[in-house]
Amino acid sequence: MEKKMMAGNMGISKTGICMVMGFLLALMLAGSAAAAQNEIKFAYLGKPDPHKAAYTTGVVNFAHLMERGSGGRISVKIFPSGTLGKEGDILQALRSNAIQMTSASMVTLSRIFPPSQVMMAPYVFKNDAIAWNVVDGPFGQKMLDAFTESTGIKALAIVDSGFLSITNSKRPIRTPEDFKISSSGPWGRCRQTCSRP
Repeated sequence: MEKKMMAGNMGISKTGICMVMGFLLALMLAGSAAAAQNEIKFAYLGKPDPHKAAYTTGVVNFAHLMERGSGGRISVKIFPSGTLGKEGDILQALRSNAIQMTSASMVTLSRIFPPSQVMMAPYVFKNDAIAWNVVDGPFGQKMLDAFTESTGIKALAIVDSGFLSITNSKRPIRTPEDFKISSSGPWGRCRQTCSRP
């Protein structure tokens, strides 16, 4: 499935944004229990209704294409909304082959593959067109290959989950120095990494 099937309409805020993407992850099916059963379990945190969540629409389409393309030999069972646990739990289940596919945030992935933090850093891309040129090009492929080599989990693609605004209660964020306000909160290691000179 192409990333465009999962991408929504994105706007860019001038105050400070960060493109948050998720790797679409999968273990190779060859020799796995899932291959014998011809079932792919796809677990993720997204909303369950494909009419209200573009990403879920993409997952449902993926399931349909896999089933149709395999002549019904492969089925995809979808587990949305964290029904099989939080992202960390899902990654563990992926490693043990209890599930075969997931999509996880860069925040979670950075715990097992720190270089993924670069995709969360503010001001890296001027707009989404440039971001996709980078992600779909040699840099993106090197990131996927390095992730696979480092973790043993086959990374298939980087998908978009929109922009995240960076705010604080002290002053506007306009430069990297403005990130030195605090190293706590949801940004954690990324904020600390981004604010280093």
